[in-house]
Amino acid sequence: MPDSPLVQRMRAAGLSLWELGDLLGIHPHLLHAFDSNTGLHGQPVHALIDLAARLDMHPADLIPALDAVLVNRREPPAAADHADDDTDALVVLNALAHSTVPLTGDDLATALGWPLARVLAALEHATSRPQLAGPVALRRTPPDGWTVTARLDLLDDEQQQAITSAASYHHTLSVAEANALLAVSCFGNLSDYAAHRAEHPDAEQQLKDRGLIRNFNGPHHAELHPDVAYSLSRYQ
Repeated sequence: MPDSPLVQRMRAAGLSLWELGDLLGIHPHLLHAFDSNTGLHGQPVHALIDLAARLDMHPADLIPALDAVLVNRREPPAAADHADDDTDALVVLNALAHSTVPLTGDDLATALGWPLARVLAALEHATSRPQLAGPVALRRTPPDGWTVTARLDLLDDEQQQAITSAASYHHTLSVAEANALLAVSCFGNLSDYAAHRAEHPDAEQQLKDRGLIRNFNGPHHAELHPDVAYSLSRYQ
């Protein structure tokens, strides 16, 4: 039996049963036997709205009866004549945004169930109207792939660097980086660190590039960034 649209959308969004239970105020263990056709009835409206927003759905997609009482009702489905070039372009852009690798026109046609000519027309339309992609840009990748990446003109250099630095805090450390970070934490300001640093220059440089350590007291010493030191102190 195929999964319900709600379960399929949850899977696409990476929403766990624990997160769903938190939104609905239901213990996650109860959701293992959750029937999306009846299980949402009786839930608070604000919880349904939060859930719908998290899944990019309209609340009435979860409870059809809500369509009659909500101010913002569902829009009627688009006509099936595919005359709206903007809509086709947005579908293709969204498909590329979901993919972690570049896709060819054939890949997109197969995935979307469209004729190749329709996909190519949508790509051409999106290319000629870059404003459709909003904060991302449609990019061509040799030899015949397409992808979307963040635009480079909306953030200034300082903001871009700050975002890159913030993101680096969430990357998993490699074994070499973890060992280097431990060395800095234990004896980064002692004379023994110079010998360790000479043996692991790449790992130290990677930590410096990510903003996790700094050479505040000279090149042969290192210390943790205050935020990192604080985070580690909470687990000691």
